[in-house]
Amino acid sequence: MNCPEITERLAAFLDGQLAPAEAEQVGEHLSGCTPCHQLCDAMMGQDFAPMSAQERDAGCAGEGFWDAMDGVLDKELSAMAPAAAGRTPARLGVPMSVAMAYAAALLLAVAWGYQHMARADEAEATAKELQTQLEQERRLAAEPRSTPGLPAYQPVDYTPQRATF
Repeated sequence: MNCPEITERLAAFLDGQLAPAEAEQVGEHLSGCTPCHQLCDAMMGQDFAPMSAQERDAGCAGEGFWDAMDGVLDKELSAMAPAAAGRTPARLGVPMSVAMAYAAALLLAVAWGYQHMARADEAEATAKELQTQLEQERRLAAEPRSTPGLPAYQPVDYTPQRATF
């Protein structure tokens, strides 16, 4: 286990909430890593007693409480910065390979969508053209044009009977 993983699990380790195998790994790391061991000692030295509702309201609702809290937090973080300088910081986010795979999948989805959008546009244009032709044929069937020199077109309603062939 590395230092950031230990730091995340340290409170659970001190409270006895880790699985035995994981607790053993944390203990081994603490015995070989001075900064993590010092952090563990500092956490064990803290004594937290539950506050009553009146104490909590009086302390947290006081004027300038959060400003003072921010100041103390900044001071503590700046004091921890030199101690953490020797360690590599924990990486946040996803591995580069996962990000690249996600980007490739997204690019393929966009390309596939664009390709199908072009096909859909072509299909829509073909459908409009066929609809126009069908409409022209319907109009022609409803009002046949007469061609000069030929007899007028007259629709015939003919249904063959049995044995007429």
